[in-house]
Amino acid sequence: MEWGKVKNILIGLFLILNIVLAGNIAGQFFFRQSGYGAREDINQIIANKGVILECNLPFEAFIAKRLVYEDDRYRVSEMANNLMNRGNMDEAGLPDGIAVELSGNDSFVYTNSAPTESFDVENNENLDADIRGMLSLSGVDISEFATDEILEGDAGGKTLYYIQKYQDSLVFDSFVTVHVSASGGVNRIDARFREVKGYSDEPEMQMVPAYHVILKNAFESGFVIKSIDVGYFGHLREEDEQEDNITEYIESAVWRIKLSDGGVRFFEGVYGDEIIPGLAL
Repeated sequence: MEWGKVKNILIGLFLILNIVLAGNIAGQFFFRQSGYGAREDINQIIANKGVILECNLPFEAFIAKRLVYEDDRYRVSEMANNLMNRGNMDEAGLPDGIAVELSGNDSFVYTNSAPTESFDVENNENLDADIRGMLSLSGVDISEFATDEILEGDAGGKTLYYIQKYQDSLVFDSFVTVHVSASGGVNRIDARFREVKGYSDEPEMQMVPAYHVILKNAFESGFVIKSIDVGYFGHLREEDEQEDNITEYIESAVWRIKLSDGGVRFFEGVYGDEIIPGLAL
């Protein structure tokens, strides 16, 4: 074959290839543009409802594994006892000013009417480090807990919220809340510890987008959403909590939406329905 003909064929092939590539690039461009347009439309619909977003609205699709919880009531009881033993004993042999009340198999409330700490409540970073150190020395390990937020508490104090992290996942119902007075004393700790065994071998779940949750449920005019997160919120049915032979159970991922008024709402991940605490997902 003559070189001239070969050259013309090659030029034709390159032209066809360039047209195909240009078409793909254009298609991707218009797809992205339409995606951005859809996002703008959804944001506008939410705004038209009077709902204010103080955070980014996640549009990406989440594929989440299921989480396996297991029973670890003895660990919770041990931590409660450690906190009880922080105080000086009075004449009756009880810790002075300190009380710890167990609630069910996984929760406790610690109160101290005469705390001796004097933590710096003006500096959140220092306060966070001091609280973590105090809990560790008291036999309460929160090294695997993330600092969720630190808010102004009553009468000039602070309230610190910690949530367990398993790998990269938040476990919303495994938490420690620490109330610090204006003088820097720890006067109350609310805690719930859920033991995580690991991720389930069951198929992963496709979660509905966060905007679907907002549009589907009762978010009325005036609601201000300050954060939207994916995590886990495991809980047994009320009748199951009385059973001593339950060793593990599986929970699916959920959406957590926090409001500026302090409200927190949870929505199951597959259909976007609101979760009523105390009922199984």
